[in-house]
Amino acid sequence: MRRGRERGPRHRPFVAAGVFACALAIFALGVGQLVGLARCEVFTRRIEALDRNAKASGPAVPLIASWSFAFGDSACRVEVPVLQSELDYARTIDTKAVFRSGGKLREDYVVRLTRAQSQSAFIDRLSTELREVKRARALDDDGYLDLLVRAVQSIPFGSQGARMRLPVEVVASGYGVCSEKSFLLAALMLHEGYDTAFWWLETQNHVAPGVAIDGPDFRDSGYAFIETTRVAYIGEVSETNRAAGPIAKPPRLIRLGGTKPYGAGEKVAYILGVLERAEAINKKLARYMSNLAAAPQGSGQLLAAAQAERQSAWQRISYLRGQSDEPAAAYAFLVKSDATPALLRRIDAPDAQTGLMP
Repeated sequence: MRRGRERGPRHRPFVAAGVFACALAIFALGVGQLVGLARCEVFTRRIEALDRNAKASGPAVPLIASWSFAFGDSACRVEVPVLQSELDYARTIDTKAVFRSGGKLREDYVVRLTRAQSQSAFIDRLSTELREVKRARALDDDGYLDLLVRAVQSIPFGSQGARMRLPVEVVASGYGVCSEKSFLLAALMLHEGYDTAFWWLETQNHVAPGVAIDGPDFRDSGYAFIETTRVAYIGEVSETNRAAGPIAKPPRLIRLGGTKPYGAGEKVAYILGVLERAEAINKKLARYMSNLAAAPQGSGQLLAAAQAERQSAWQRISYLRGQSDEPAAAYAFLVKSDATPALLRRIDAPDAQTGLMP
């Protein structure tokens, strides 16, 4: 018994060292999380103080930030006042922690930043201008979201700076990168009551807003993907951003709040299906025409027929690409004009005469 009692940590130094190292690691992790949360709280207070600091600077003649973009059959022009004091204070806020953080802390940063910006005086002024367009054009909630998306997509893409800029800086400068434009759109959507989320694609080094949708969604999440770096339909996702598997990490969905869904999801899915088939036919016909051009004489009629069909496909593609701001109109056009003419049906059934194969 005495010998058993003498066996202890001093006779097992490696075990004791391991226990101590684990305890130290857990302690360091806890301290690190506390420090991260404290910094996030300071960051939030600085973001929320933007309006107070702008008012404290006293009255000033505002700058007028503006940009124009096509929407429907005509152009829209948005003009919004920007206070120099807003810009000066926004430029002092270090946003690098948003991207340097990870896990739950990153989610906290995204939620706090977007919610604070959605309640800012600048986003309120910008929303007022956009709601005037909604009223003048008699848009419903889906049409208004299409307007918000097209307005942000139309802001030119710029170069990445040392820090991510806030929405007021993006609009005042007239350009933005994917993260800046995504936070701008998410703040606008949340301000206007849409059920808003934020997609974080770590493998692709990309971010995008999301909205609750009634139709096909992204990653079985109940939310659509909204691209801000180019003109695209709500719910349209590039092949790169759809990547999945052992190499591509699954995107992280961060819910921000709001209640209004996007109700045109089924229509957009139908449009995108027609677009995908038309683009596939267009590529197939290009290869086929190249082979016909090198074929012996006697293929002239086939070549002319292929050219006509490719022209038809291209016209359909061009029309649908130009209607991403008005999916309801594009859907109505497809329904009335027969969404699957011979040109599109051919991708599913090879033509005996031309030999086009699916």
